[in-house]
Amino acid sequence: MYSLLIFDYEPRFLSLLIALLGGSMGMLWLLVKQRRTQKSETDTSENHNWTQNKDLIQGQLRTLALGSELEDRHQDLDGETADLLKKLQFRLFSNDQNSVDWLNYGLKELNGIIQNYFHEDESDYRLLRQIVRYSKSVQGALYLIEADFAEGAISLQLKAGYGLPESLQKNKVEIGEGMIGQIVLDKEPYITENIPEDYTIVSSGLGESVPAYLGIFPLIFKDDVYGAIECSFLAKPEKRHLKFIEAAAACLGAHFFNINIAKKQKLQLDQLKAQQEQLWELQKQQQEAYLQMEKSLERMEAEKRKNEAILEGCSDGFLSFRTDGKIEFANKAVGEILGYEKTYLLSLNITEILPVKVISQNNQISVCMEGDVKKEIKEKTELQVFDANKNEISLLVSLNVISYDNKLFLTFFIQKISIDMF
Repeated sequence: MYSLLIFDYEPRFLSLLIALLGGSMGMLWLLVKQRRTQKSETDTSENHNWTQNKDLIQGQLRTLALGSELEDRHQDLDGETADLLKKLQFRLFSNDQNSVDWLNYGLKELNGIIQNYFHEDESDYRLLRQIVRYSKSVQGALYLIEADFAEGAISLQLKAGYGLPESLQKNKVEIGEGMIGQIVLDKEPYITENIPEDYTIVSSGLGESVPAYLGIFPLIFKDDVYGAIECSFLAKPEKRHLKFIEAAAACLGAHFFNINIAKKQKLQLDQLKAQQEQLWELQKQQQEAYLQMEKSLERMEAEKRKNEAILEGCSDGFLSFRTDGKIEFANKAVGEILGYEKTYLLSLNITEILPVKVISQNNQISVCMEGDVKKEIKEKTELQVFDANKNEISLLVSLNVISYDNKLFLTFFIQKISIDMF
């Protein structure tokens, strides 16, 4: 009973109590004090060891959090604690490797769809479905940038939707319009849990719900943006799911870059083909026109030969000359009348064989007798000339003026006056 009371008093009261109680009780008190001193020293040592272990464990956990392997100092810990840290390290690194394998597998499946990209509408839907299902999202939309040449502007066009209610689908979004238009303009991904209630609804046969999270990822390649992917989640997405969507968006950016290059090349080839076809058509038309011209020239030449043959057979002389007097045609009869060879006549001027003069005045052409400008030669005008043998002969000359191919040609019809004519 006395010993129990002793533990309830402070040391300054214990000395007085020992003096009162005497020797045996004093010894008992000394034993109790020694035991308490030993226990205090043990507790202090354990506290010191725990402080050291705590600092060491925190350091090792910090190492694991940074993704590095444990240092050899974990051997200084007791066996159970060291084993737990080893198991934690193995679990963390195993999860990292599993995440990498999971990500690579999803991208491999996505690249398989890209390699078999044939029909745009179907392939775009398959790409979006792979991203939505693999990332555990519940909705998705794929928008691509397209140019409107009629309006001279570009906009985002909805190419594929997954789980979207038709009433909330927006087929066209202007650049900078709404969240997705702004994300494309900023070229930065965006994740939020503050989704307006009327933004979208996840519906099924069992009911409807508003998504908890929304992620928008631009499709970028070489700093150019080609569209965006929009995904919604019913719960907070895991980091690996967001990382997969971001990696998939990068793959699609490169994919649609190649698609655009292929489209431009096809457009250029189509334009070149159209130009070649136009050139071939033009060459065909030119060839047909050339053949028509040849046929026309042949007909004209045939007509000319026919007319010359008719003129050659005339008994009257026929002499055609230009406004400068150069003789262009002479038939056989005129050569016989004047006594010149036909080929020789074609080298002469009309003034060298007939006493006439060609006058051009006020855009009018006339032919007058030489020395008498007042006497104009018209129809059956009598002329006195000398033939090639210097014999004077009388002629009846009629003038005819013909316009052909914007040129004027003058023609003399010549008859020799003889007694037989009268």
